[in-house]
Amino acid sequence: MMNESYRLYFRQVYRIACNSTNPIDKNAAGIGFEYQGEILGGSSNDIKNYEEWMSAPQYVRHFSEHPEINVINKFRLSNLPTEGTVIFVPWGSSLRSVKYMVDAGISKVIYHKNALDMIPKQSRNNCQFGINTLSKFGVDVEYYEGKVFTYDEIEVKIRGRSFFP
Repeated sequence: MMNESYRLYFRQVYRIACNSTNPIDKNAAGIGFEYQGEILGGSSNDIKNYEEWMSAPQYVRHFSEHPEINVINKFRLSNLPTEGTVIFVPWGSSLRSVKYMVDAGISKVIYHKNALDMIPKQSRNNCQFGINTLSKFGVDVEYYEGKVFTYDEIEVKIRGRSFFP
């Protein structure tokens, strides 16, 4: 679905993604309400020490690499409600992220189709499985397709490749 307001939300989310400390993937997520026009809170996929992170067990790595989990945890720690909110994520969600979103009462997830199309096929298949699972749990899923910025003002990394949303 083409919704111009989604572009404005994604502008905010991509700015948050630029702060990510992950050298391979610069991803973020933002929570808001469709009618408010601004992200109430956002988080990137932060990795404080990449070498330490790479040597950590996989279950520990999941908590820092998924911005959906990070932003939901940020809301929970601040006692902010997530029930009925919309989350904006540039590209797909893992099953772990899907569980967090469903448990948090997220009502809708919006993805940026252009970014989702940039990830390698294997990862895209895993993301699509997560997206399909959201729908099975009654979470609305929509896509914004199009350029987010007029010029190549913001550069993010998707699996180490430059992407200009």
